[in-house]
Amino acid sequence: MGLFLRIRHRTALLWQQQQEGVERDLQRIWKAAANTAPRSMPDTQRQWQRLESALSAEARAGHLSRGRLLPRLALAGALGAMAVIGLLLVRDQPQPERFLTARGEQLRVLLPDSSEVLLNHTSTLTFDRRGFASARSVAVTGEAFFHVRKTGSPFVVTTDVASIHVVGTVFNVRVRDESYEVGVTEGIVQVTAGGGRKPVTLTLARGNMVRGVRGAVPDAIGKIGFADYPGWTQGKILFSGTSVDAVCKEIEDRFDVRIHIADSTLRSMTITGILEGRDGRSALSTLCLLTGRNQRYENGVFVLF
Repeated sequence: MGLFLRIRHRTALLWQQQQEGVERDLQRIWKAAANTAPRSMPDTQRQWQRLESALSAEARAGHLSRGRLLPRLALAGALGAMAVIGLLLVRDQPQPERFLTARGEQLRVLLPDSSEVLLNHTSTLTFDRRGFASARSVAVTGEAFFHVRKTGSPFVVTTDVASIHVVGTVFNVRVRDESYEVGVTEGIVQVTAGGGRKPVTLTLARGNMVRGVRGAVPDAIGKIGFADYPGWTQGKILFSGTSVDAVCKEIEDRFDVRIHIADSTLRSMTITGILEGRDGRSALSTLCLLTGRNQRYENGVFVLF
């Protein structure tokens, strides 16, 4: 009985070692064959030829015995089929296009229907180019100015707090810090936002604006208070009842600078007006005029006091 157990144990050990050898050889062979593969979608017949050539070379070099060649070829064939199927599935999946801007950047994007989108700083625009002809839809974070071409089909802008439906118009969308703002400079849009379980839809005409926060009923429709709205497309920053803290955050992101508010009582002060500036320093100079404060620059940081 003891001899039988030893023989069975030895046989199992040899089988395990052989299987481990199979896996190591296949990994080496597969990498060798893959090194010569093209970057485009593979020709299946050519892939099989490369794999067979690699296996034959291994056999001639003595790394594979005849008894192990056929099982390894069958296993490699199964792995190859799985790889080809995986590549085909990846190729068939829609790949949305994504545009994004960093601090201090702006970007103009031409959509497939010739509509134009101007992205403000720290913003993203995502859409599916292949499906755009049948469903004109984009997703936005941050701020974007739209000039939508009239085609007769709806155009939808989705955000994580509200959605906008238009046909052909010009409008601005801003979504930052759980709040949103939509202002229309031409045409008519519909804004749908959360109001509990039942979303609320508002219709905005030219010169109208609406604001709101995540999950709440939108504010009443108001009027755009600036002739140069939205301002940032013309090198200006418009503020209406905005805290100095939020104004400084906008200047930081717009011009990629750092600002420190030394006086804590200044943070909650609100301002209404237009900041014009070619850079962070000039924009802060205008802010100082509006608030009656001063600024200084030290160690790479603008200090407002």
